[in-house]
Amino acid sequence: MTYKLPDKVIHSCVDVNCGVDKTCVIRNGIPKCVCSSKCKDGKPRPKGPVCGTDGRSYRNICRLRKQACRRRSTTLSVAYKGTCQK
Repeated sequence: MTYKLPDKVIHSCVDVNCGVDKTCVIRNGIPKCVCSSKCKDGKPRPKGPVCGTDGRSYRNICRLRKQACRRRSTTLSVAYKGTCQK
């Protein structure tokens, strides 16, 4: 939502719906939806590398989830814990 004041425009994430796995952030004064791995919510996460179903190794599950969001993939998930074997 944009608020207009005399000679000033204030942008806000209020009422911005970014959808699943995305978060609204302000960039250059403009609201933008970006991929959020949901790993900054304070919940403990398994540590260590994981192998994705795409055959790529990820530093952790948070990185894999963020990549899935960026690709708009509903199928990318953890194949197994540890780095991918080639």
